[in-house]
Amino acid sequence: MARYEVRLVTEAKRRRDNLPRPARQTYDRLVRALEADPFQGEKGRDGSWTITSGGVIVSYVISKTIITVTVLRVVAI
Repeated sequence: MARYEVRLVTEAKRRRDNLPRPARQTYDRLVRALEADPFQGEKGRDGSWTITSGGVIVSYVISKTIITVTVLRVVAI
């Protein structure tokens, strides 16, 4: 299976860059998991996906044709 490239929209980059260290480490683990298999999250009605771990929520969309995951939102709770 191909590895997916993970891209972030501007707002997601800003939020990622402002995560506290433990949340950033969790985020980095989630991204590595999404690169390998982005279909492991929960699919929403609008076609976006969400994956949650350790108080970090990542919302994203998947493009099968260009093998890309685009992160729309990053939240630490």
